[in-house]
Amino acid sequence: MKTIVFIWFKVDTMPELTDLYLGPAQCGPDVTKVEEYKYGGGKVGLDIEIKLDEGDERIAKVCALLTQHGEYHSTARRDIYTEEDLQNAPLLDVGSWARYRVMAGLGYGTTYDLSNACKQCGTGVRQTSPLVIRGDDERSLEKMHVAATLHGELLVHDVVGEKLVNANVTGLNLWRIYAERKTIANVELRREQIFAENVLPPMAPASTLDRKDVCPVCRRGHFSFLEDVPARIVYRADDLKNIQDMNLTWEWFTRFGTIPEDAVERGMWPAPSLLVTPKVMNLLRGKTKKEKKYEGVSFTPVWIEGQTPWG
Repeated sequence: MKTIVFIWFKVDTMPELTDLYLGPAQCGPDVTKVEEYKYGGGKVGLDIEIKLDEGDERIAKVCALLTQHGEYHSTARRDIYTEEDLQNAPLLDVGSWARYRVMAGLGYGTTYDLSNACKQCGTGVRQTSPLVIRGDDERSLEKMHVAATLHGELLVHDVVGEKLVNANVTGLNLWRIYAERKTIANVELRREQIFAENVLPPMAPASTLDRKDVCPVCRRGHFSFLEDVPARIVYRADDLKNIQDMNLTWEWFTRFGTIPEDAVERGMWPAPSLLVTPKVMNLLRGKTKKEKKYEGVSFTPVWIEGQTPWG
């Protein structure tokens, strides 16, 4: 594992970029990505991404130059894992690629039971019907063998679902998925929603959780991760003794559109994260280059307290 620092900013011209920033900071094309974007009635600007190893002295140089010239910029730190890290992890957090997320849920006909959910944020809500996705999103799922909704539900092609069942994956439940129709009955798709029921204990303090927006009523909903450090999930060794292949976090995380003030009414409540074993990861991952292109998910290792590579 190594930690990478990303720096993002915008400039108007290439000479400005090279003369003011890349040249003085000694950042070449090996660490710099430049893309054009249009704004203000057809004007063209440059979107810049600089990627450097944590500890590289050029990080401070670039940020100082941007501040000196009054250029807004943002930074992020992300852990990059080796294949060995992934295969040896006790569990992996399943994340979804933004471009392969679809709309689904309450607004499209899915039903839920809120009787035991938090009245403030909706944490603990239980889905009671097959998931219904927005009809316009049906086509975007056609090539995907694994995808997700904006709310975090994981969707797999029925061929993938069959592989999971045949591999005796523990803690797995699968529900059929439907696409919304305005004038006729909803259409069943060759997709299934993954359900897990095994809930793990709360994470260890070493996890990089942001608790500032946690629901004041249930103290369980609206967790997120700190922005200035990599997202890291850590558990005590005893908490992982009875894991299954599919598990849910005790913490429910803020999702796209989850606004605490009206989350319950709009059906945009938080949701737990899905943690799976390497066995499941290997079943979900694409085997060919084409399959990997439409994989739709990523995996981040979960760590055991006292065994983290960062000390």
